[in-house]
Amino acid sequence: MRDDLATETVKPPAVHLSSSLKDVGIFLHEFQPQLALRQGYKKSSSAQNCLAISHNHIFAAQVGKAVVNVYNRAKSNQEATVPLPQKISSLAYAAEAAVLVLGTQDGKLMLWETATGRVTTSSASHIEEVTSLAIASDGNHILSASPDSTVHVWSIKNLVSMGEAESSFLTSTAKQDPVSTFSQHRSAVRALAVSHSHQVSTTFVVSASEDRTCYVWNLANQQILRTFLLAQAPQCATLEPGDRAVYFGTEEGGVQQIDLLTQQSNPASSILDNDARIASNAFQLTPTDVFSSNQGAETGPAQCIAISYDGTRLLTGHYSGKIVLWDVPKRRQLGDVPGLSGQSVTNIHLLQPDGFAINGPRYSIQNVVKPRLELNSSVNHDASLAIPADYTFQAQIMSSQQELLDEIDLAMISSSIPQSMLDAAVQALLRHKTSGGQSKNEDSSDSGPSSSDVYKVEVMEKELASLKAQAAEHARLDQERFERHMARKIKREAIGLEKRQAFFVAKKAGKNGDEAMKPYMQREKEIDAESDEEVIARNPKSNGQHADSDVPMKG
Repeated sequence: MRDDLATETVKPPAVHLSSSLKDVGIFLHEFQPQLALRQGYKKSSSAQNCLAISHNHIFAAQVGKAVVNVYNRAKSNQEATVPLPQKISSLAYAAEAAVLVLGTQDGKLMLWETATGRVTTSSASHIEEVTSLAIASDGNHILSASPDSTVHVWSIKNLVSMGEAESSFLTSTAKQDPVSTFSQHRSAVRALAVSHSHQVSTTFVVSASEDRTCYVWNLANQQILRTFLLAQAPQCATLEPGDRAVYFGTEEGGVQQIDLLTQQSNPASSILDNDARIASNAFQLTPTDVFSSNQGAETGPAQCIAISYDGTRLLTGHYSGKIVLWDVPKRRQLGDVPGLSGQSVTNIHLLQPDGFAINGPRYSIQNVVKPRLELNSSVNHDASLAIPADYTFQAQIMSSQQELLDEIDLAMISSSIPQSMLDAAVQALLRHKTSGGQSKNEDSSDSGPSSSDVYKVEVMEKELASLKAQAAEHARLDQERFERHMARKIKREAIGLEKRQAFFVAKKAGKNGDEAMKPYMQREKEIDAESDEEVIARNPKSNGQHADSDVPMKG
């Protein structure tokens, strides 16, 4: 299995590792198992939030120009240069609809159907440029943020529909207008992230503004669920894959964490619970919630952030050109991604790891269709609401071979080899042994299996029983380790909450808050030591190097 990441720069590099990287603006790196630069795409320079990636293509809006460059990932070349009527300030790709969403500098959204070429335009609901876009996991809703301090929610179905606007989770107006608006911020919205739930009723949004105010709110009704006061000004945000924490890249170059599970009076409750008392209280975060860079102010502001699929590693791209790798559990910097010094890193995307089952539509867009203005639906259609005769959808239908990978997918996520695979392997071995014995005795009678064959079957059945017992023992040990890990996690979260409370109590009493937290920090270290000791016990031959040891970094 391989894990890749793509990075984007705002200008061509001043200094490169080799002349072959001249004029390269988009870099493809191998993230795991070995961190390395693999490929570059030339003639691209994009601002923050102006890079979008689909399964087959990379879209990059050129800074200061009304142009989007399209790169083919399979062919590793530039497929098209697409001129547009307006300058683009943000991009996002809605995979379920095969639609590229473009935020414009005049506050509109443009939706480009990459398989048909049809372009639709929303109303100008933002009074300033659209600087951030996010696609909800239900595949139907777009969130747009702007320096005008608002976050709009749009329906993709309404915007691309050739008929009347469809009903949404709110009473919608004209189909080109947002279905709802969150307007509680009092300054420019700088960071936006949406949870991974596929149900609108259980989806929450995290938005943070220039004045360091962060709101967590329900997508369905825009109700504020939590309010946080950040310790540093946010520049970008990402949610942990399990929606248990949100991470902000800050103006000072660090990473600020909000643990959404510990910021609750009842740890068993959900952040979506309607607790008005908790929602009305603002949680003040402290500098201890910030992962600080070893290089201090040298890295510059963190302009983009991404998290690995397992939630254990963070990557931040900085104005200075550095890409910093962070260890999330240990809350510290691991090192830098080499090869990108001397340029501002504006976008980071962690791609889906190779080897996982592909979720999403069963079609693939091999070649994008450039925007066709004759299909533009920003004007009203006639009363018949008929689909234009020249409206065609160009895509490749994917085979159903993915269904054959279900058993392999199960083996990948199981703690041990699935019982069904063990049984199938032993039965195949038995059939092979039996057929082999008969082929060597073609002249023998058909009186049945020989005594030697019966003995072999008995031996194999005993081996099968032994394998089953070993698999059950491995599963039991894995379950015990998991339970110990969860117990330590709960204990550490409780200590973290006590540490935070001790800090504020000491501050109110005029005492040193950092000094009050030291006993709790010592207890956290003891819990971490228990975790490290268990890893060493499981790997006695590693000479003290943990199984989950840090990725070796150069420099």
